[in-house]
Amino acid sequence: MEEKLVMEEKLVIEEKSEMIEGSTEPENGQEKHKDLDEYAYKNISYTTEVFKLELRGLPRYYGIGQLRKFLSKKMNLNISKVKAPAIKSKWAYVCFPSAEERDKGLTTLNGAKFKAAILQAKVADPAPDPFVKRKNEEAREGSNKRCKVETPEEQSLVLRSNVSPLWNVPYEEQLAQKMKEAKILINRLGVDLVKTNPDLRQWANKQKAENDGLICKLLDIKSRPEFIDKYRNKCEFTIGRNDLNGKRTVGFRMGTYASGTIEVVPIDDVKFVPDLMKKAVKVFEKYVQESKFDVYSPETLQGNWKQLTVRVGTQTDQLMLVVGFHPQGLTEDELQAVQDEIKHFFVEGDGAELKVNSLYFEIIKRKDKGEVLPPAKLLYGKEFIQDKMFDLVFNISPHSFFQINTRCAELLIQTVKELADINDRTVVLDICCGIGTFGLCLAKDCKRVMGIEIVEEAVKDARINATQNEISNSDFFCGKAEEVITSVVKRVSGDRIVGIVDPPRAGLHKNAIQMLRKTENLDNFVYLACDCKSAFKNFTELGRAPSKIMLGAPFVPVAAVPVDMFPHTNHFEFVLYFERLQSTFQCEQTDQDGQSDAIKEEPECKASEE
Repeated sequence: MEEKLVMEEKLVIEEKSEMIEGSTEPENGQEKHKDLDEYAYKNISYTTEVFKLELRGLPRYYGIGQLRKFLSKKMNLNISKVKAPAIKSKWAYVCFPSAEERDKGLTTLNGAKFKAAILQAKVADPAPDPFVKRKNEEAREGSNKRCKVETPEEQSLVLRSNVSPLWNVPYEEQLAQKMKEAKILINRLGVDLVKTNPDLRQWANKQKAENDGLICKLLDIKSRPEFIDKYRNKCEFTIGRNDLNGKRTVGFRMGTYASGTIEVVPIDDVKFVPDLMKKAVKVFEKYVQESKFDVYSPETLQGNWKQLTVRVGTQTDQLMLVVGFHPQGLTEDELQAVQDEIKHFFVEGDGAELKVNSLYFEIIKRKDKGEVLPPAKLLYGKEFIQDKMFDLVFNISPHSFFQINTRCAELLIQTVKELADINDRTVVLDICCGIGTFGLCLAKDCKRVMGIEIVEEAVKDARINATQNEISNSDFFCGKAEEVITSVVKRVSGDRIVGIVDPPRAGLHKNAIQMLRKTENLDNFVYLACDCKSAFKNFTELGRAPSKIMLGAPFVPVAAVPVDMFPHTNHFEFVLYFERLQSTFQCEQTDQDGQSDAIKEEPECKASEE
């Protein structure tokens, strides 16, 4: 019976998600559809899309950053954005803030030389609005083309399939799927490393012989089955309209703007959202429904209520709300009145039942070039909430990074400690440290912690977290990793340094990779990737052959462990432990000059010295 129900649910999900059935002809008696204007957005608000050039003749090898620098610095052009259809594309779009700037770019770039390539530029047409374009396609294909969601139950099924596609898969099967994906990724890494650096072939063959055909040891996936539901400590909820009943709703979007939907639906049945969060959403939703201000529409760019960010302390039950609001030309006095009403609602009105610990108001709108939006404003309570990890107390500000699954984060940190063999003789270099979570949790097990973080607010929180937990063997530094790693590492002499790299989803900047490679007394580090496909280029760059740009011996993976930080989704945290090649591979053949066959450009093989 249960299997039948699951199959029926899957059929409904497939029908709603794929939206492929039906006639392309209009039914009898219906008028032929008149297309909506796909370029109406040009008249609604300012956009650089209308001041765009198509740039062709780009060289075979270049980076978007290099192209931006060439355009703005060398060509002295005032550009707004650069976008290419794909990596290594031979053409790209360049947008400008005005027609005058675009015309200057057209004159300057035609015939200009970029990395020995001769460029050609021409004025480009603006792109159609993807939402309106999709609506027109659906209308032309017929009213039956799109299988409509007709009940709240169907709505719930479609939403769950989008935000948590494994919600109805037994947890053991979820883990098996993720373990299989981890093995595929390690297999691919082995192939790509040798392609990037053929000198690694001998080392790679030795590794594969020892690890069942894989480039490194792959350990079993780690998880906490007792905490697979209601685990998220932060969610950003969209405020919009529910197409089914027309009501203002706080929840998740049913799909993307480009797919033709801006509908927002309730999150009552989403497994990973905790009860306190759901309650906060419902309470604020009632307030929005009774407000004189409307919800923001991505289609018309009108309306005010835009987003509700909710953070909870998993082990403290503390609650932070950040209300996102589009000002739409309201005066300062009118905006202040909005903030006063929100505060009154949560402090003295119906929202008081939530017992909010920290309440913020934030302006969310599209920024003009050079514009700096004001930071989130505290309306009530403390500037932070607190949560616990390994009996340590952490202050969490509105935009601080904190692992979204607190319980599993403890397992993640323990995994890092075991993989890297962190002990009382180890100095931990925590790169992209956020509020200091990893370093401070490892402080009692290591000699010293040094954290690097680009966000100043997070660095302040990290220092406060160290003080309130009476941790004295930690230091935190603010700056780009690629700019401060060298000076930070110089503070350590004679100690074994282990790096911990927990970068944003896109991975580390290439300059940071180059700096890791050239840092002489850093021979080991752990890389935590929540999206291996995005970070994959980092892994291969770490193993690239030494050159004038990529100094130092390559880093290679020694062991990897998937950790299921995100139950009911396809994602997991992949923990990879890297070591410098000379620390992991015994060089058996050395020529008369003392050069390794495996690393021709390195002066010596340090493995033999150890």
